[in-house]
Amino acid sequence: MSKYKTHNDRFDRKFTLHVYNDEDAKKIINSSFIQDVVLVQEIFKRPVYVSFVNENINIGIETYEQFFDPSLNNEIGLEQVERVYAEIVNCLMVVDIIDEFNQGGKRMYNQDQLEI
Repeated sequence: MSKYKTHNDRFDRKFTLHVYNDEDAKKIINSSFIQDVVLVQEIFKRPVYVSFVNENINIGIETYEQFFDPSLNNEIGLEQVERVYAEIVNCLMVVDIIDEFNQGGKRMYNQDQLEI
């Protein structure tokens, strides 16, 4: 396994790529994909992990939220609902990126719709 540089300074500063085969990496990691991964990291403002296994892409976004251990004693305000809604919209954008990659289809979201 070797380190791979995309020659996109913005991407290479934020991410480290480890590949088994440089030629395969060139086929998979195109400018559209690089743009999308940087966008995901900027939207979530958290570490993003991407792996390719066989014909699948996996994207992980580190979080410090306690999604599976909510406090049921506190009231839920509009601000919390809006934050959760924005998080869901952003997660759906990531799903669209994965779908676009897997299907070669058109992007289902508009960049102005994203919560940054």
